[in-house]
Amino acid sequence: EFDPNAPVNNSPNNTGPNVLPPARPAWIWYPYGLSAEFPEFGNYNSRTAFAGPVYHFDPNLNSSRKFPAYYDKTLFLFDMWRSGSMYEVKLDEQGAVLKINPFLKNSGLDTGPLDMEFGPDGSLYLIEWSPSSRFLTHIEYVAGNYSPVAVATASTNCGSTPLAVQFSGAASYAISTNPALTYAWSFRGNGIIDSTVANPSYTYTQAGNYNAQLTVTDAKGNTGVANLSMTVGNNRPVVTIQDPPNGAFFDWSQLIHYSINVSDVEDNPVACGEILAECWLGHNEHAHSQSQHHACSGLFSAPNFDPSEIGNLFLRFDASYNDHGAAGVSSLKGISTYTLQPKHKQAEYFSSASGVVRQATSDPMGGFEDVAHIDHGDWISFTPMNLTNISAVGVRAAGLNGGTVEIRADSPAGSLLGTINIPATGGDYTNSLGSVTNVGGTHELFFVFVSTPSASNLFLVNAIDFLGAGVTVPVILQSAGAVNGSFSDDTAAVIDLEAHIITVPMADERRFYRIRSTVPLHPTNVNVVNGKLVMSY
Repeated sequence: EFDPNAPVNNSPNNTGPNVLPPARPAWIWYPYGLSAEFPEFGNYNSRTAFAGPVYHFDPNLNSSRKFPAYYDKTLFLFDMWRSGSMYEVKLDEQGAVLKINPFLKNSGLDTGPLDMEFGPDGSLYLIEWSPSSRFLTHIEYVAGNYSPVAVATASTNCGSTPLAVQFSGAASYAISTNPALTYAWSFRGNGIIDSTVANPSYTYTQAGNYNAQLTVTDAKGNTGVANLSMTVGNNRPVVTIQDPPNGAFFDWSQLIHYSINVSDVEDNPVACGEILAECWLGHNEHAHSQSQHHACSGLFSAPNFDPSEIGNLFLRFDASYNDHGAAGVSSLKGISTYTLQPKHKQAEYFSSASGVVRQATSDPMGGFEDVAHIDHGDWISFTPMNLTNISAVGVRAAGLNGGTVEIRADSPAGSLLGTINIPATGGDYTNSLGSVTNVGGTHELFFVFVSTPSASNLFLVNAIDFLGAGVTVPVILQSAGAVNGSFSDDTAAVIDLEAHIITVPMADERRFYRIRSTVPLHPTNVNVVNGKLVMSY
């Protein structure tokens, strides 16, 4: 137990005092959903709050980028998972909250803010993060002419020598009324201007690490800069996940088989022990690492399902390899990422939709929201999805006028994989089932809502279930009276799929045991505990 009045940090990684000051109540707080105390933070089903810096305006600082005096003594807050939300907190003379305003409400951030600091020039530097991308964003105050935005792309950023690269700065643009831009490229990052055209080509003949830099200048002399890292003399590894398929379905707490192939021009062959396979628990827009494995193939466990978790849950499986680089050339990382879907999907977490809305559910079986206002021709879709070892689909719905759910591949008019009839139930929730055809491969699945004749307000959809083994590896204990005898499933066995432990009562007579599965599983330890045989595998 923890004493909030005398908390102790006894971590071996602690570099500060062991005894900490008493815990204090939160100064600013908000829950999932809408906060009664601080409604300015909005209504979201996720939250990860961060306290940013306090800005101190310096009238003597000679900087055209510094924030104005309006922001003096303003505290900046941000939330990683609330659509890039940032806030400015104004304080009164006693340091209490006076007002909370949104900051750059229409900033268009693609990812969640992870950290922010004011630089010595008085402008703001922001780190953005998501599972698939990271950015360093520079936010400055502009009172006069805006600087142009430099956008540089390259046909490749790595490879063997000689490395021919086609560069482009054509996407660069001016924000101000000075649209004409000039271009200056330094392909080796040494300050020497190698080209002044928008879309030049260049061939690197010597191995090394280079910084290709584009500088664009508008008619008023304002500049913008973009940089590209070029690795010459090393090729990026190609990582392929062979199993499980992308978008396949799994069961919580159970085993999943994986197989990975890596090819690399310089590292050949690649050692399996240097390959990293990592399972993540996905939650809305982020993920938490669950296990790591260094092998070309093997098994990993899906985590236990936590019913208290609110949101879109899934598994992310990453396979990656960092190569060895070369003399004077940095290492490169190859990575492949797949998404695995739980067999029970809450309908409101669709990937895309047409014509429908989300609304709070009244289903006694639970759930957060329904897909509602469903008319003939409306649809929702989920991606990625792979129907390997899935034979049927169930829909949890409240039939109003009733109708049919068509399951189609890749578009609302794509190949018909199955149909599910939803009866009119007067608004009561029921489960409806239909068979589904696996056409192979990974697809975006569309659930198209139809009725004959065309009607409105067909039903409410709460959840969708996918029936079948999916990619779950079954684990069954079998026993026989002789080593060459007839083995049958041992119904007395208790299998802990998360801990990889099988427990079975000791029999009065001699018995032989084996583990039956779709992949080779072998006992790693066998003990007798309280009259029971306990096996780990």
